[in-house]
Amino acid sequence: MKRILVVFFVCLLGCNTPALFIFTDFEEALRHAKSRQTEVFVIFDLWGSSTNYVDKLLKNRKVKNILRNYVVARLRCDDKRKSKNGETLGSINSNLQIEKTGLYAQPLFCFFDSGGSLTGTPRGYSSENEIIRFLENHSDGR
Repeated sequence: MKRILVVFFVCLLGCNTPALFIFTDFEEALRHAKSRQTEVFVIFDLWGSSTNYVDKLLKNRKVKNILRNYVVARLRCDDKRKSKNGETLGSINSNLQIEKTGLYAQPLFCFFDSGGSLTGTPRGYSSENEIIRFLENHSDGR
């Protein structure tokens, strides 16, 4: 039992990339970004993805390290939960995506300033390495 505990604590201490906090509400993410004086990285996504592509991407160490510099929001465009006004969250997120980007495809990766304006060109489904380059280029101002 002591060995198991030792192994557990060694693994725990060796883990240098803690989980990201991910917002599910755009306005809340914007408020947080304003207080941090940073941008919001938004992922327009679907619950029903059979590949778990975005889940895998968000576990990538390089991706997590880059995203620590931003507020992250994952907005599901097929979320069936109802908002206070009775509209589904998915409908709200879908309309937001179209309004802000002029695009409707999932996943869609984009950056917004804390005022809610799109910064840069959104990126759709791409290989993991292409998404990492997209994130690095945005971080470098390219």
